[in-house]
This record gives sequence, C-alpha cells and structure tokens, in this order.
Amino acid sequence: MLYPGLKIFSLGENCALSVGLNITKFRIVFLILSACACALISLCIGPFSFIGLLATYIVRLLGIKKLYNQLLSTALLGICLIFLAYFISKVILFPYEIPLGIVATLLGGICLFFMIKKY
Repeated sequence: MLYPGLKIFSLGENCALSVGLNITKFRIVFLILSACACALISLCIGPFSFIGLLATYIVRLLGIKKLYNQLLSTALLGICLIFLAYFISKVILFPYEIPLGIVATLLGGICLFFMIKKY
C-alpha cells in the first residue's frame, strides 16, 4: 500500500512533488506506522538498538540499489544478525548464558565504532 509512495519518495522531494505525492501526509502516515512497528517489535523482542542500524548499513555497503531489495535484504540480514547474537550468547561461556541484549549491543557497538572511524 505504501510501497509505490515510498519508491517515489526515495527519488527525492522534488520528484515526489512533481508526480503529485502529498509529502506531508505521506511523512505523517509513514512516521506513525514506523513508530507503531518499532514499539511492537521492542515490546515483543526487547531493545536491540543497533541491529537495525547495522543491517541497513551492511546492505548499503553491499551495493543493493533497488528499494524493494534493500527492504527485503535489511529484514533478512537483521534476522541473521539476531541469530548470530543469540548463538554467541549461548556458546561463548557454555554452561552460562550471556543476555542476548548485551551481546547484540556489543556487536552493534563494535560495528558502530568502525562506521564512525570510517567516516
């Protein structure tokens, strides 16, 4: 439903205006849906603050240009990163467990450090 508008909006505001997209309405609707999705995910899974940022950054580094492929790749990579954090939390100190949120934050923090250092 929002995909055509998002695809047009990704080309820039001027292009979206010239096609006739109501930018203000689109931003408000998209912001509300994004906030609701983030709240629901945080409620169900917990606050994994860096995983979404990290997945988006890695997908852009891979050079994926089409919006649909970026969205799909980011979702799949986010799932893989959560699985990696889960695996690390269970395996590093085998009889004991490290909380998944701590491992995800450390993984994201290390990658954030390298992203900041790169730029």
